Amino acid sequence: FSTIGPNGQNGPWTLTAPLPYGRRNPAITVGITLSPSAPTTAQPGTRTQAASQTTEGASASACTPGYVHGLGGNYGRVSQSAVLINEISCAGPLVGAWRFTTAPLLSPRAEAGAVRLGQCLIVTAGIPAGGRVLSDGYAGQVMPNGDILVWNQGPDLPSPMRGHAMFSYQNQACVASMTDPSFLAAIWL
Repeated sequence: FSTIGPNGQNGPWTLTAPLPYGRRNPAITVGITLSPSAPTTAQPGTRTQAASQTTEGASASACTPGYVHGLGGNYGRVSQSAVLINEISCAGPLVGAWRFTTAPLLSPRAEAGAVRLGQCLIVTAGIPAGGRVLSDGYAGQVMPNGDILVWNQGPDLPSPMRGHAMFSYQNQACVASMTDPSFLAAIWL
């Protein structure tokens, strides 16, 4: 993590909890809950902390720690279906050791897109090692301990994608394709 200063510049990077084994191109999501009374944007002269979106002066109870999920990726030349999880504090660093969720992805993949909307984690498309680019979509409920017990199939993307970005906007999961910059679609799962 890196602390972001009042001028928008980030500070030095700090390694907190390395993944248990090397993985290339996993999808990553972060979920931290802020109470309505917590500031969500930095004010001039305050310090926004990386990943937590809290500012100095906000009470510790204004932020509920959450979880970071690492989904899929390649280990060597083999695509992974494992989903790794770690707790993240409101101050930014990861708290403990990485562990596996109960339910792995429904199929191995790297370069997938992922986003978290509330307690729902959505993953789309990607590519298995040596395979065809995928267009599928899945959703899993994030339990209070960060675990995912089951994945449910959602709608496919309009076309196969890999290396795409996902973000949330007005409670919708959105996909921005890196291969076709004009493509931007909302997906409701």
